[in-house]
Amino acid sequence: MNSEIYEKFKSRLTELGYCEYISSFNPLANPMQLWAEYEYAAPENLRPVIDLLFLGRTVPLDGIDEQLRECIPALSDEGIFSIDEGDVRTTGLTLQPMFGLWLFYQNPQVNPMMYYGEDSAALIMRQRPQAGKTCLDICSGPGIQALYAAAHGEKVTSMEINPFAAEIAKFNARFNNLSIDVRTGSLYNEVKGMRFDRITANPPLLPFAENIAYPFVGHGGSDGIKITREIIHGLPDALSENGFAQIIGTGIRTGAQPSFAQEFENFGRENGLDIMCTTVFTSDISRQSPVFNGLVLTAQMATGLENEYIADEYEKDLLRQGATHFIAFYLFIRRGKGGFYNMDMSKDNRTSFWYL
Repeated sequence: MNSEIYEKFKSRLTELGYCEYISSFNPLANPMQLWAEYEYAAPENLRPVIDLLFLGRTVPLDGIDEQLRECIPALSDEGIFSIDEGDVRTTGLTLQPMFGLWLFYQNPQVNPMMYYGEDSAALIMRQRPQAGKTCLDICSGPGIQALYAAAHGEKVTSMEINPFAAEIAKFNARFNNLSIDVRTGSLYNEVKGMRFDRITANPPLLPFAENIAYPFVGHGGSDGIKITREIIHGLPDALSENGFAQIIGTGIRTGAQPSFAQEFENFGRENGLDIMCTTVFTSDISRQSPVFNGLVLTAQMATGLENEYIADEYEKDLLRQGATHFIAFYLFIRRGKGGFYNMDMSKDNRTSFWYL
């Protein structure tokens, strides 16, 4: 049975020290440029495994540890590995152990079809799953939030619009010996009429001009909350009586408050939702700022358009909205009297992004 193969594969990776190497990197910074830099420190028999599973490289099959090599054909049949003339590679996947789980996700790249990043780790660190409760994970990607909830005894439904990501989430559930109901569709479309004790979401969240193409997994519309807004609008029908939602996001500030403060306050009051926004990062978003130029560079790499053109369009869009700052925040939403509170713990241009 493949479950036995999974356990053998995971156990051998642990014995070889794979988890010790991977867990040495900060999950809240996801420093991809360092992943290969420190490979020299790993034992010789671990380096081909790091190349294969962490760095996305093709390696000779006979150079892989024998016990792992015995598992690879079965995992190849599952679509995880590709074997060709004595060489093996993953099918564009990285394997990362975290929070007691094993997660396959797409190799880091400019325009991925599914996403795992430091915001995924940041959101999972705020989760408080309760055994026996129901959980809906929206924009689930490879399923890290859903896996964590299921591992703590919640009955989990995972919603993902991308069929490729949904299939990886299903495999990740099997690989971790967990039960998750993975559904393919947009937001609440496949769970209408259902209510959940807890809803989590790591939606596309970056504020960028809508007339410029941007990686699908990151584009949150001009103000960063285009998808977040849709998720919040569905909460009155989707939350159980004592349910709550946790959503991670970024956006823009206009003056002293997030651009969405008044909108969310009105919606909360009208629908009996208490919305707490915890702002943990604030940065200038003028044309000279690192945040501005980082977002422009990502768009340039994804589209091939001229950097100057993208910067001009983005700057015009920010000016149109009256944006003065970029912010990173978490939303905690529950049924209550209705209202909005911004717990602003940020300071301008602090280097730490998701935590103080």
